[in-house]
Amino acid sequence: MRMDKIAAVVVLYNPVEIETFENILSYSRYIDELYIIDNSPTATAYIKDNQQKLHSNAYFFHDGNNEGMAKRLNFAANLAIEHNCTWLLTMDQDSNFRNESFKTYLQLFNDYPKEGIGVFCINYWTENFPVTDGAVSVLSTITSGSMVNMNLFPSIGNYDEDLFLDLIDADFSYKVINKGYKIIQFRNLVLEHPLGYIKYGRSFKTFKRTPRVLHSPIRVYYIVRNCLFMLYKSPTLPKAARPEIWKCFWMIKNNILYHDNRLKVILNIIRGFIDFSRNKMGKFSYKY
Repeated sequence: MRMDKIAAVVVLYNPVEIETFENILSYSRYIDELYIIDNSPTATAYIKDNQQKLHSNAYFFHDGNNEGMAKRLNFAANLAIEHNCTWLLTMDQDSNFRNESFKTYLQLFNDYPKEGIGVFCINYWTENFPVTDGAVSVLSTITSGSMVNMNLFPSIGNYDEDLFLDLIDADFSYKVINKGYKIIQFRNLVLEHPLGYIKYGRSFKTFKRTPRVLHSPIRVYYIVRNCLFMLYKSPTLPKAARPEIWKCFWMIKNNILYHDNRLKVILNIIRGFIDFSRNKMGKFSYKY
């Protein structure tokens, strides 16, 4: 029997409507409340009109503004606390739990002692995290698939709204660790979660075509600016986490070499460096 009250939040931005609906359905039937926050310019009609099919306690929020991830997650966390929820599941629109794996996640979550745990999460990148039984303590995790302890959230602190989009999960993870709490990962469960979009490119060393993870030019801007911020200005970054941030930063190489909009990518890398040097954070403000 589950004693915890769990809310879930998913932040939308111009989603593929039916696919996103199915993604949300993979976990919404097992929780107590659902917050759908739509950052799209126009409300996502299918999901708005069918929210009660996703959950009887579904709340749909749309104000026509793209406020990024951090501000919306803070809003959801405060709402969850106001509604006496003890945990908040944070999800991306393109993530899902295949084959009802969220039920297994809940079973593992229910059986695990909660004392001093700031976040529970599952495997999302099997190349870095081998699939193994049992739970392990990790230094950081991604937003999607995380269960955040709402009793500890006020002492951990908010998601950093200055970061706006990328690395808000890493920053929040380090806040959890710095406060002396743990992040527990169940590595036997794998979240279906794309880390970017895939394009095949030819290696300059082997000349073989291999899959490359690419991002939109605007995402490249946030990755560059926020990686620099984390490496050189972040008050929360543990020394042991610096290699993680450098690894994230070096993902930019594939975007330079293989992106179809290479000029925009390079422009946004330059903009990321400039804005970091000027301490200009928040939302991307350039126009093409």
